[in-house]
Amino acid sequence: MHVSYDKQTPNVEADLKPDDDPAEIVTTYGPEKRLQSERGDPENRFRQRSGENRSDLRHAIRNAYPIELQAATAMWDGDKLTIYEESQSIFNMRGVIAQMFGLPKENVRVITKFVGSGFGSKLWP
Repeated sequence: MHVSYDKQTPNVEADLKPDDDPAEIVTTYGPEKRLQSERGDPENRFRQRSGENRSDLRHAIRNAYPIELQAATAMWDGDKLTIYEESQSIFNMRGVIAQMFGLPKENVRVITKFVGSGFGSKLWP
């Protein structure tokens, strides 16, 4: 295994004024010592390791399923349509339904009272 990286030092002093002490910052509570960060030494760690590392990683199967059933109730009132649906995206649903039925968007209402863990599966009509 070979690891490479470009060594860069972040410019933490870019916002300092000319008279500021780079080792000190001033807060509302007074001056504080600037935190000095340290970088790791991967080359040394690779030299220190012995042998080969192998792992067998396993995890339980998890499937994301919505809690409630996929269902909708639609009610017409003249040329206006109201849909009760468990959508995660009511405005997208309104646009698609309006296009399907040739209605202006203002004539379509999508009401969602409860969405039980859709995990993205209820984003699309």
